[in-house]
Amino acid sequence: MNTSTHDFIPALRPGQSRADSPAIAFTADGELLVHRHADTVTLPQLRDFAGLPPAPERFDIGALDGIPCETWSDAVCPGELTPLNLREALRLLPPPWYNPVSRAAELLAWHHRTRCCGRCGAPSPLHDHGEPAKYCPACGLLVYPTLSPAVITAVTKGEEILLANNHKFRPGLYSIIAGFVETGESLEDAVQREIREETGIAVTDIRYFGSQSWPFPGSLMIGFTAEYAGGEIVPDGKEILDARWFDRRHLPPLPSPPSIAHKIIQAVINRENH
Repeated sequence: MNTSTHDFIPALRPGQSRADSPAIAFTADGELLVHRHADTVTLPQLRDFAGLPPAPERFDIGALDGIPCETWSDAVCPGELTPLNLREALRLLPPPWYNPVSRAAELLAWHHRTRCCGRCGAPSPLHDHGEPAKYCPACGLLVYPTLSPAVITAVTKGEEILLANNHKFRPGLYSIIAGFVETGESLEDAVQREIREETGIAVTDIRYFGSQSWPFPGSLMIGFTAEYAGGEIVPDGKEILDARWFDRRHLPPLPSPPSIAHKIIQAVINRENH
């Protein structure tokens, strides 16, 4: 599922940026540096960091509409910028920036996790051929970023939708059921298992909806819809504190854009309204 019609071309190469290039800069605490404007935010440009100590690690992650985008971590924050939690930043940034910022966050997290070769322990630099990969000069191991696939599903029963409160959510927030795909499992198997484990019910008519990068830190959220097939709702009490059927006309607080959970719920509601 595309978050915009803008043309973002992923790449990985050193120093192709220019003064007006957007700077996807993270602090040592992992917060994104932005210009804050009331209810919206924008990314700074490289010129905003002129005169400050350079970040120790920085590289281009691609180009949006032909303009190279540079990212780095451990950035020094100029006084006119605001550090912002990544989730909040993705919610407030203009939609075209969802994919570039997500890519930057995921690549930096992967880069920091793989500083040394997992096979021999030698320092493992970025591959010098522009690929998103680490190459170990000692043993020759080539390692690419890993993605963790997760399924997220809206279950409906007539005009009702299954929503749950996860222990990680703020009080009162409800969303649809999600979970990681297990080794050896199909996506459809994962949908059935996660819903059964977390709520106790069975589903049928599983249909693909769309997907979305989810950089916390390296997930691919794969969205589905499904129909209720039987069983009584019994929250697992571990991840899910409460789960129930909600009439589409009377819903609790829900996930906000640009999350795929928001998109799936809105699509289900709009479908039921027609």
